Amino acid sequence: MLFSKPMTPEANLLLACARRFVSGGEAGEVLYALHCAFDWDVLLAMAERHGMTALLNHELDSVCPDRIPAAWRARFERQAKSNLVHTAVLGRVLDLLDRNGIPAVPLKGPALATLAYGDLTLRAFSDLDLLIPRNDVARTMDLLAGMWFRLESGLHWSCASACLRSKEGELSFRRADGVRLDLHWRLLPDYFASSLDGEGVWEHLGAMRLAGRDVPALSSEDLLLFLCAHGSKHRWECLGWLCDVALLIERGETDWPLLLLLAREQHIERMVLLGLRLACDLLGSPLPYAVREAIDNDGMVTKLADEVIATIFLPRAETSPVRDGLLNLRMLERISDKLRYLRGLLITPTEAEWRRLLLPPALFFLYYPYRLARLARSLLAQGKWQPS
Repeated sequence: MLFSKPMTPEANLLLACARRFVSGGEAGEVLYALHCAFDWDVLLAMAERHGMTALLNHELDSVCPDRIPAAWRARFERQAKSNLVHTAVLGRVLDLLDRNGIPAVPLKGPALATLAYGDLTLRAFSDLDLLIPRNDVARTMDLLAGMWFRLESGLHWSCASACLRSKEGELSFRRADGVRLDLHWRLLPDYFASSLDGEGVWEHLGAMRLAGRDVPALSSEDLLLFLCAHGSKHRWECLGWLCDVALLIERGETDWPLLLLLAREQHIERMVLLGLRLACDLLGSPLPYAVREAIDNDGMVTKLADEVIATIFLPRAETSPVRDGLLNLRMLERISDKLRYLRGLLITPTEAEWRRLLLPPALFFLYYPYRLARLARSLLAQGKWQPS
């Protein structure tokens, strides 16, 4: 593995803990990393950025419980309590939607903590994610309002159709007690190669036990597709996302030929292979021959993996938006998908444009030239593009 800079002691320790947690191996690598001088505050900040505070606490508690600062334990306990509160609220939301005939699939958060980690407290999360059918978005919003959820996402107009204009295919809500919920009707934005919103996702649903009830769950294959595509979309900037993938691989429930077939049909094979290659390189996940052969047949996967590994532990201030955009483009396989991505990135209006114009639905088309004008003005004024 080639990192762009020598790894810091904190990064070495975090990676060692992740590898041990995933593989269940010996503590030698963790103990070796612990003998190097490191800063506890830097380590905690890095773990928070990578979504691995709970995992790090679990590993250190099993190896060197006496060395963990008391302030850390208090923070980890707060995270565990927050996870339990979010899970309880999720259970009530699912019951409410079920009583009203609205199918809903919990994504990430408590569902992924239970499926991949086997423990609600071992995966840090700060919000809830629900997938529902597009046609049920307006009704679900009304029901969530009855549970004191307030819409945080900006809308270009106060009407039901405006809710579905969201560039990312989701709406964000928040309650006064701090519980946040993101409502999705697509697993990925529609400017990506696939938004994973077809009937197949709903037809292949399984079930799992969560918050004392049986709830729908994505199939093992669809869950891996989603996690790999989501991580690739965000350029795998969090090691915790790779832990999710690696732990699902360790469960041994994936139908690999079906996974590869679905990835090809959705035109996200490169994104999926990238996530699997990174889980193998960084965390030691075993990959079947068919997957390794597919990786070898696409030389771009190895190049992209090397770039991600080189920068994954760099502070975000040291990354480049231009580099990130180019990385995303190379993850897409077809020219049409690249053009679709550029359209979404450059032309599709965002909440920033909506807040400035507040146009009625009949005039929505005017947001497109307005966004281009904003971007052009930003380029001229600052000499670089700063989209928002």
